[in-house]
Amino acid sequence: SLSPDFIVMFIFIFGAVAAAPALSFLEQPRNSSGALGGALRLRCRVRGAGPGPPPELGWEREGAPIDGDSDLAQVALPEGAWLATSQLRLSGLSLSDQGRYRCWARRGSGPR
Repeated sequence: SLSPDFIVMFIFIFGAVAAAPALSFLEQPRNSSGALGGALRLRCRVRGAGPGPPPELGWEREGAPIDGDSDLAQVALPEGAWLATSQLRLSGLSLSDQGRYRCWARRGSGPR
């Protein structure tokens, strides 16, 4: 059996793009896990095709916005396209961190 200080936690990552056909996720969502008290990074990568503003990315947990420790990198590609990457860092993992995490993407002020 596992000791109490090593409990595996499952975190589900879902990506969604609403009404933004010029955006596409570059990685498939996957389950992630970490030990209690440990740390975990969730990554989301999106490509925005054609001219337009760079993609904005954000995170939700169980449908609620996360104002946690995340970063966003945006790189301009040829022909006005963009590559955007966001990482959400979870540290000091506890049982309350379990749940469904969702990365959202949008361009400009469009829906997410």
